[in-house]
Amino acid sequence: MSNVRNWFSFHYDREQIINQLHKMPEDEALEMFLSEAQGNCLYFGSFMLYIRGITAAIDEKDAKSGLNTYLSEIPKVSEKAIIFLNEMVKAIAEEYLDLRPEEQEIPEPLRIGEIHLPFFVNPKLTDFGR
Repeated sequence: MSNVRNWFSFHYDREQIINQLHKMPEDEALEMFLSEAQGNCLYFGSFMLYIRGITAAIDEKDAKSGLNTYLSEIPKVSEKAIIFLNEMVKAIAEEYLDLRPEEQEIPEPLRIGEIHLPFFVNPKLTDFGR
C-alpha cells in the first residue's frame, strides 16, 4: 500500500500513467463528460487510469485482487483518520479555546420512515453559486 501512497495520493507518477496507457485495452472508453454544472462532470478516462494504476501497484498479476485489497484498506485508514481528527479538534478546543468536553444525552433518532424530505426545492431559498 506504500506504492499507492507514494505514486497516487498526492501526484501521479508519470511513468505509471504511461505504463497504464500502454496496457489499456483498445476498446476501453477513455471518455470525459463535461457539463456547465461542475458536479455533473465525469472524468472517466482519468479515473480508469487511476484505478488501473492503483490495482497494478498493489498486485501486478491480478487487478481484481489488487482492487479488493485497496477497497478493504479504505475503512481502516478512514477510521484512523477520523480518530486522529477527533482527538486533534479536542486538543485544540481544550488548549486554545479553553473548552472542556461535557456529556450529552442524545434522544432516540427518527426512524427512516418518519423522515420526510420534499422532492422539490424552492429556488428562492437556495443559492447554488449563481
